[in-house]
Amino acid sequence: MIKKFLKFSKSPILLYSSYLITLISFILAIYFYLETKKEREPFFISSNYNEPILKNYKIDTEDDLDFKIILKTDRGKNQIKGNIYSSKIYFWNNGKESIKSENILQNLIIYPEKKSKILSVRILKETRPEITKFSVDLNNEQNEINLSFNILEQNDGVTIQVIYNGDESEKLLLRGTIESVKEIKISNKFSEPISISLAVVYTTIGLILLGILLVILILLLNKLFIKFYQLLYSLTKLEFFRNQLQKEKDDLGRSMNFLAILAVIYVIYFSAKTLSLNSNDIPKEIIIEKINGV
Repeated sequence: MIKKFLKFSKSPILLYSSYLITLISFILAIYFYLETKKEREPFFISSNYNEPILKNYKIDTEDDLDFKIILKTDRGKNQIKGNIYSSKIYFWNNGKESIKSENILQNLIIYPEKKSKILSVRILKETRPEITKFSVDLNNEQNEINLSFNILEQNDGVTIQVIYNGDESEKLLLRGTIESVKEIKISNKFSEPISISLAVVYTTIGLILLGILLVILILLLNKLFIKFYQLLYSLTKLEFFRNQLQKEKDDLGRSMNFLAILAVIYVIYFSAKTLSLNSNDIPKEIIIEKINGV
């Protein structure tokens, strides 16, 4: 009975099953850690497509067109020349710790990377307006927008429209400092939203498939090594190759432990990449597909 138990304990199936269980436990540990983690996570995403409002607008003299575009500011009136675009911005708190106005250590400033001229800004949509109390103020002289709010709890946020005169590929950025936040996550790419729960499911499925492929690979390599040692022993009659052949037959895939190490590295990388997809999960409450029917 004891011999059978010892033989079973050395079974490669049991060995690699334990690896699989360990890796699944590792993934679940990450999941529960992220679910209980409480911190501020401000996210800022600017559109990767700027909607043209007026394109190829060029004038050399005032008589070229029957109309002129005039920008009114506190410092007077200025004629606009060149293209005009509309861009959308999403800003929200993805974390479980609320962000209050007193947590803003340095003002949150939205500005154009390529120095395009900001013409106007407005709030399109915000969560719980009576509580969040978002405000956007355009500073024409500095060509930047001051963003402020009262409080942002998890998934509280705002969608902002910025109209500017300049380059179509312009990117709007955000600077500022929030208490206990190392950096505000900024992106100009929209990703399909995915929850942590789905990420864990996808990771687990990927892990199972990886385990199946690993077992198949071990079986194939084991047969290959057996044939390899058989050939070497038949040619050389060396005792070393006979011993290696017997070990391969007795202990399936004994030399394949490095594959398990590679699997661990892959799963850690895969799970980290999968879970990070949640970073661009824009709250549905502030998503706007079209502006003025466009």
